[in-house]
Amino acid sequence: PFIFKLNDNYWKSGNSELNIANIQAIKLNYFIKKSFVFILSLEKVNKPILNNVEIINNITLSKPENFNGKVRRYYFGVNYNCSLLQNKITANLTSGLYHIDNSEIYPNSKNSFYNSSSISLNGNDLFDIGLNLNVYLSYRSSYYLVNKFNTSLVYNTFDVSKNYKDFKFKLGVTDPFNLIKKQYTTYSKTGIFNTYADYNQRGITFSIVKTFGNEKTKKTSIDKTDKGRSENGN
Repeated sequence: PFIFKLNDNYWKSGNSELNIANIQAIKLNYFIKKSFVFILSLEKVNKPILNNVEIINNITLSKPENFNGKVRRYYFGVNYNCSLLQNKITANLTSGLYHIDNSEIYPNSKNSFYNSSSISLNGNDLFDIGLNLNVYLSYRSSYYLVNKFNTSLVYNTFDVSKNYKDFKFKLGVTDPFNLIKKQYTTYSKTGIFNTYADYNQRGITFSIVKTFGNEKTKKTSIDKTDKGRSENGN
């Protein structure tokens, strides 16, 4: 397998002896008036694939392995959609609770309850000047997954765009407050390994989109076609 040497003391390796992780899942959705969606899912993973860490000849080696046993994950969540300001703004809120059962693989491992939530706002033609706004925020609390403990994570993006004749000007910002950080702990027979990862994903994008073609001509053609179908009874 390939080996990626991060430095002289920490290597990452592939594993050509991995077996398929068999996943069995059931998901149920229940809708109420197109605004609320209640979600229930059950998932069982047999021989999950996760990274394991070992120290060999004073070198820390991380590679994926199959863990014998099953991991069970249960989820219940709610999704809500609504419109504001006479449909100028649409909002979507999602929040749910996960439960992970690691006991079959690690009898002494901690099972986890954790929350995953997100909110998105989409504004179209705000103030009747062709101004559009998109905001996305998400949060995930900390949890254990077999041999790994993941800390909480926050993700955020913002987009503003302006329509002007056949052009669309768009300005996007990712993580302006530098909130995207990852920290996790891996447990193995060798010991306990703490990893701190600072993902500097802050960025700004700017784009210009030009629309070609005559939308009015296309719409007229479609209307004539539909009218002809109605008159012919098709």
